[in-house]
Amino acid sequence: MLLLNVNDHIKAHLALLIVALIYGANYLIAKSVMDTGFVKPMAFVAMRIVFAGLMFSIIHFTLIKERIDRKDLWYIVLCAFCGVIINQIFFFKGLHLTKPINASLLMTAAPVIVIIVSAIILKERITARKIFGIFIALVGAIIIILSNVTDTDKSSSLLGDLFIFINVTSYAVYLVIVRKMLLKYHPYTLFKWMFLIGSIVIIPIAAGNIKEIMWSNLEAPTYLAIAYVLLLTTMATYALNAFALKKLMPSVVAVYIYLQPFIASFLSVFFEKDVLTLNKIIAGIFIFFGVYLVSIANVEKKTKTQR
Repeated sequence: MLLLNVNDHIKAHLALLIVALIYGANYLIAKSVMDTGFVKPMAFVAMRIVFAGLMFSIIHFTLIKERIDRKDLWYIVLCAFCGVIINQIFFFKGLHLTKPINASLLMTAAPVIVIIVSAIILKERITARKIFGIFIALVGAIIIILSNVTDTDKSSSLLGDLFIFINVTSYAVYLVIVRKMLLKYHPYTLFKWMFLIGSIVIIPIAAGNIKEIMWSNLEAPTYLAIAYVLLLTTMATYALNAFALKKLMPSVVAVYIYLQPFIASFLSVFFEKDVLTLNKIIAGIFIFFGVYLVSIANVEKKTKTQR
């Protein structure tokens, strides 16, 4: 039984690593869609939410057919607003008003917020090793982000920064509150309702931008990039995070966010859009060591409880 549990935790960490890889590549791929000018941010958000809602509904109707208790509906609505609606709308709105460097730095607050919310709601114990691990990973992420700063990144918008902070906070709260529902329902049951609720909210908001999309002007690489965002960045990441949240505490899931800027930077170097520097190598070591400390603390805790 212990071996099975350890293997489950390894699979959960592998799932989170895949999520970090997907999101890391998404910085380049999603930007390529935005750079065309034919798909505005809110239209892109609507495409993601509506597509995921339809796909999860089809999968749920075909394979799962699980029902939600009426008493849990308000909780799922809260998950939909925190994990889909507020999260995505405020991110794109904030990114439009502020600079990517500001958004990246504010995103590093997510694991810290998750730890605080987890301690309040889930009564998760905050250990010295976990705090130190998150601090080390945070330092590494900030080094990576600041190493990519250019002169054009130095201006900022207070409103945009506020929107990004709302986005970060809502996603952190989502990671904590959704775990209770994931332990009770199949993930696709939750996602069906979350994204359908999100679709109802986003369609009226983004209707004008959706109509402006000139599909005939989009080239094949843009269609492939859109498919990547819809299938992997949206559907796959939610599913993989859900799997991980069933096995790990939200604070462990959240710390993997720090891998995203490192992976994005590594891919930029690989595609010759950036150069590898000593700072980035050191930052990568910090990030992986910090993630290790938080992860190993969780594994040791689980191992002791199984003895």
